[in-house]
Amino acid sequence: MLTKKFGESFGFKIFRSFAASILAVSLAIAVFFAYSQSERGRMQLIKEGRMLTELLEYSSRAGVFAENAEQLKDPVKGILSQPNVLAVKIYSEDQKLLIHER
Repeated sequence: MLTKKFGESFGFKIFRSFAASILAVSLAIAVFFAYSQSERGRMQLIKEGRMLTELLEYSSRAGVFAENAEQLKDPVKGILSQPNVLAVKIYSEDQKLLIHER
């Protein structure tokens, strides 16, 4: 009886709609924050990957030109010591695999 009377009151209807709108806004903010953080992390990984690629390109230029895998070992080890790097492959201009390290 009390819940029926309480549920029918105008104040409870206003409270219920206010609580539902706060819940919807909170959920939208949480989803937007999660998406924003994942996008920011992805962009940071891409930026770091490009920087490491340019560093490897600069440090292994002579080894690639000579197609000498021995000259490429030190630059590859340096790149592999970085976090988030799983493997390094270096190809020659004619798409011949020069070195592959994991």
